[in-house]
Amino acid sequence: MSFFGLGFPELLIICLIFLLVLGPNSLPKVGKYLAKYLGGFRSASGEFKKEIDVVVLEDKDPKEDTL
Repeated sequence: MSFFGLGFPELLIICLIFLLVLGPNSLPKVGKYLAKYLGGFRSASGEFKKEIDVVVLEDKDPKEDTL
């Protein structure tokens, strides 16, 4: 599996360097920030999906269901 052309060993090294730079004291703060960001992203994507579903259902022709 590749993520932007990086394999698992490269991503592991980047994570280890990130851990060394931040240190163990700031990791909980970073975790909270990431969780809040991902929660907001999930909420926004859910709202976007609902809006797309509403538009698709509005555009659907009722005559097509009788076939």
